[in-house]
Amino acid sequence: MRRHCSILFGVVTYAYTPKPNPEVNQCRMENPATNFQASQFFTGTWFVTQAKGISTSVCHKFSAQMTSSAINVTADGYYDIGRSRSFYNVPCTGTDNIKNGTFSLRCLPKKPGSTSKNNIIVDVDVTVLETDNSKYAVIYRCAKSGTVKTENYLVLQRNET
Repeated sequence: MRRHCSILFGVVTYAYTPKPNPEVNQCRMENPATNFQASQFFTGTWFVTQAKGISTSVCHKFSAQMTSSAINVTADGYYDIGRSRSFYNVPCTGTDNIKNGTFSLRCLPKKPGSTSKNNIIVDVDVTVLETDNSKYAVIYRCAKSGTVKTENYLVLQRNET
């Protein structure tokens, strides 16, 4: 009987444990991967397979492309913006000013079919912590929109699973 109560207590405790708050006052300064190769990293598709604390980040698909003067990333997916979770088309651009695995993107999330003139702007600072540049990456990202800053650690893979 004691064992059943312990298991039940553990499940109930887990269900009511507060989730980490992704909001931060300041972005962290993380050490980037020394083997980062932008020309390999910014090609094709990456899938988020793990995220620390924020479930909306998992299953996002990032399509990346690098030109001679810019980084283009499409990060469409479900996001919590405002007080609701909705699907957004999220084009992001950045300059090719990549410093040893750190880069910045400006993203403009918009609901499909929206005719609103009020653009949401999200500036994202990314540090690639570990990668083989072709199959996996672990990144830290800090996103700023208005006065709100959020952070997360993500595991990216070329395969969805």
